[in-house]
Amino acid sequence: MNRLDTIAASIETKYSIEYKKDMPDKLDGLCVGQTILINANKPAQIQAQALVEELAHQETTIGNIVGQGSIAEKKQEYKARRIAYESVIPLNSLINAYWRSTSEYELADNLDVTKEFLEETLNYYRVKYGTVMEVNNQLINFANGIQIVDASN
Repeated sequence: MNRLDTIAASIETKYSIEYKKDMPDKLDGLCVGQTILINANKPAQIQAQALVEELAHQETTIGNIVGQGSIAEKKQEYKARRIAYESVIPLNSLINAYWRSTSEYELADNLDVTKEFLEETLNYYRVKYGTVMEVNNQLINFANGIQIVDASN
């Protein structure tokens, strides 16, 4: 079972998921009532990322924020994205995948996300934690992409 199937199976009793081929290309997902629409024309990685974000919208967003015309709407959009970043790439998974990777492209592949989603997540963590942080004796440097050093030595 891939990530998309796992996520879909975990929420199927609470929300309906529909994979649509007629969605606009720039739209990966959308909530309509208790239904999450996913753009079926996108690769499975993007569909999974969109599903997690749309699930966050279902749990946290109030009203229609599609237009992004107000600061409140933009805040709700960013909140759902933050939840998706932390859900799809938690710090421990990031550390484990980093040690199995030789580049950020391979890191994204090991995490089963797009390179763009990885970069957005790293930027989010940089804003949230600063350029350097420690997790379980691992120093993580977000200053230029990501570098991790074992601090236990």
